[in-house]
Amino acid sequence: MLLVLPMLVCMQPADKLGETLNSFEQQLQKLDEVIGAFPPNIKTKEELETVRGSYNKLLTSLDEAIKANPTVIQFLFQRGYLQSMGHTWMSQALLKASSLNRVGNPNCC
Repeated sequence: MLLVLPMLVCMQPADKLGETLNSFEQQLQKLDEVIGAFPPNIKTKEELETVRGSYNKLLTSLDEAIKANPTVIQFLFQRGYLQSMGHTWMSQALLKASSLNRVGNPNCC
C-alpha cells in the first residue's frame, strides 16, 4: 500500500482522460438509478434491452480505456463498480427466467 499511495497522489489525468473519466461517471450514475440496487428498476422488456445495451457499451469502453491507460486506477474502480451493478441486474434476470421456466412446466426443476 505504501508503494501505491504516492503514485495515486501524484497521478493527475490529462484533460482528455479527465473528460473520459467524467463521461464514464455520468454513465455509471444513470445505470445506478436503474440497476444500482436489488431488485433493479426494470419494468419492461424494452427497458431491459436498453439497460443491457448501455451496460455492455460502457463495459467495452471501460475495458478499452483500461487497456490503453493501465496506470489510471480510476478506470479500474469504475469498472469494478459497473461489475457490481451487473451482478445485481443479471441476478434479477436469472431469477425471472428461472421462475418463468417453472410456471406451467411440470418437468422443470
